[in-house]
Amino acid sequence: MLTSAEGLDAAREHLGPAVIGIAPIADASGGHFSFADWSAGASHDLSLSLAPLGPTIARWRKMPKGIERLREVGLILLSRLVTRDCALMPVRKVNHKRLWSWSESDLLPTVSAAALALARTGYLVKRFVDRVHDCPSCASSRIVVREECKGCRSANIKDVAILHHLRCGYQAPETDFLSTGELPRCPKCRMQLEHFSVDYDKPGHLTVCGACGRTDGSATIGFSCLDCGAHHDASRITTRDIHAFELTDEGRMAALKGGSGANCRPDADEASLRDKITRFIREAEIRHHPAHLLMLRVDPMPGHELPGPGLMVSTLAHLNGLLREILADRTEIMLHERTFLILIAGHGEDAIRAALPTITEKLARTTAARLHMQFDLIAQPDLLSVAA
Repeated sequence: MLTSAEGLDAAREHLGPAVIGIAPIADASGGHFSFADWSAGASHDLSLSLAPLGPTIARWRKMPKGIERLREVGLILLSRLVTRDCALMPVRKVNHKRLWSWSESDLLPTVSAAALALARTGYLVKRFVDRVHDCPSCASSRIVVREECKGCRSANIKDVAILHHLRCGYQAPETDFLSTGELPRCPKCRMQLEHFSVDYDKPGHLTVCGACGRTDGSATIGFSCLDCGAHHDASRITTRDIHAFELTDEGRMAALKGGSGANCRPDADEASLRDKITRFIREAEIRHHPAHLLMLRVDPMPGHELPGPGLMVSTLAHLNGLLREILADRTEIMLHERTFLILIAGHGEDAIRAALPTITEKLARTTAARLHMQFDLIAQPDLLSVAA
């Protein structure tokens, strides 16, 4: 039971990470902890029953002996989901720069990396929740999407109907037609237009900018970041998919066996990858550089088949070159099927995310393959847990 805003820090001093991450939690602090299984609220009578915790407590008691000594974040996360009998769900937070976060992050700071790793091994399965746009300048997802003038990029635009005078054939924006009372008058032949579809019609609309006066057939879409104020065209904006993670039968079995009897140990390839990550982090630390892992999945665009082997090989080779060209300070790139695992040192998270639209744009211009690229970026604190 956490009885104050400082309760979690106090618990960490006396309890191991498994107890913090798995044991049922009651919040009697007035609602400070969104991850709690039960909250008393600011004015709740603490003498009332904690009956809502009963099912979680019962599942906790059925977990394997020694569960409180677990150190592996992946197994702790699996055990937490089993004891709650739920999925790992992202939470939308409008005051959060990235718009979505995990309530469990306060308990397990590396929950995002752990969930991705468990999904790759089949213990969790990803389920699509939302897709957000990220600012290439600061990686914020708090972006205003708006229609703008193609010339000056002002949002001060309006749609104006086109009038077509059927008698003389003249057509122009409705605002160009002189008005006599409530009836328009053609500026070319000066005839008054009385009846719609007899004297005139309206074949379409134009977009007129109130800032620069430009007239276009349509507006363009622009993105304005609420955090850094940067403005971007649609071609520069990256998208990021938000997922929930659901337990598979294999993941539930791994948790109930505490990792024993289940395929929780990495295979040779995964062990090799972890060795490379650990070595890369150490080398980056010596140079005082931040280290990140960028996972880039390459798939065919919807409605298109995967390119033939020859085109796919050349496309991936070209992508490999682009990654080294744009992220040139210090990179190590590994390819597993159609997923690039890119270890990056010397770049901050914002700089890496800012480079992603350029990578996407250049690849689209230089290859005949219609490919969709999905990025997952793991920062150094989470990267350490992947290598653990």
